[in-house]
Amino acid sequence: MSLGHHFPAGPFVGCILAVIITRCIIVLNTEGRRQVFLDIFVSALSVLLTAIWVQSHDLDLLAAGAPGVSIASLGIGVISIAKSAFAGRFKAAVDAFISGAPSP
Repeated sequence: MSLGHHFPAGPFVGCILAVIITRCIIVLNTEGRRQVFLDIFVSALSVLLTAIWVQSHDLDLLAAGAPGVSIASLGIGVISIAKSAFAGRFKAAVDAFISGAPSP
């Protein structure tokens, strides 16, 4: 049954497996304290972004693995970059608010 939209299942499954394997390797090579919930959420975000990328670009099976590995390996880095950028801007906004407030 076709709903009128082309859905390549092979590349979709391939990209998800590439993300899962890459995230497992990263998690298993992590030394020190493991953050299980963070790893689960980063992996889920990586799977979602990769699936959207593969579906929107209509990639074939071989080309679908590359974004899977790339996004999965960037996973925590993307979140760290966003978090540090947000923290820096938030601190600057608080400092500007405090310095601009009149003294009692």
